[in-house]
Amino acid sequence: MKLDRCKNGHIYDVSRYSSCPYCKSEGLETEIQDDKINLVEQMEDEDRTTAYWSKDSTVDPVVGWLTCIEGHDKGKDYRIVSERNFIGRGENMDIQISGDTMISRKNHCSISYNPKQRKFMLTPGDSNGLIYLNGEAVYNTVELRAYSVMEMGESKFVFVNLCGDYFDWEKEKAREENVKRKHENLNDEKIVKNTNFQNKNNDLEVKIEEYE
Repeated sequence: MKLDRCKNGHIYDVSRYSSCPYCKSEGLETEIQDDKINLVEQMEDEDRTTAYWSKDSTVDPVVGWLTCIEGHDKGKDYRIVSERNFIGRGENMDIQISGDTMISRKNHCSISYNPKQRKFMLTPGDSNGLIYLNGEAVYNTVELRAYSVMEMGESKFVFVNLCGDYFDWEKEKAREENVKRKHENLNDEKIVKNTNFQNKNNDLEVKIEEYE
């Protein structure tokens, strides 16, 4: 087996595939640059993407969790961040599950969060071992829903999402910006009122002087 990583970040067996099979199943075409911002992103329109934090920020916001409910690491939770999360026993994996030797070292599977559609997707990796979702074997990319049970190796995990229909970092960012704009508008209104009040006082002083 000869593993390689495609331009979109998938690890696949180049001895079995001439091109990345995961990109095809997920409908991906855009190249992800090496210096991409690994933060939650949200499309504001069809052609433009913006990030929440600056490029030099160390924050990688969580979008969901996996919690081991059966196996060697029972009770342990794993953070899921935006974009792709490769799962395996190796130290270079985004989610390292080191206690279960039946889980492949590299890319047993991956979980992706699609910020445009606010959906989570589960994709099988290059492991000979299968993964199961709610008791069904997974052969292609499928949607991952809240409280679904994943099985790989000798372990079971419950998936819990943070982002989705009821919360998203982009919505939270927009809410904060709206609050900020309201405060700015209130401050502008206060300035205008104070200016108008001062002008009235000046006019009154002029009229008093003229009367005298």
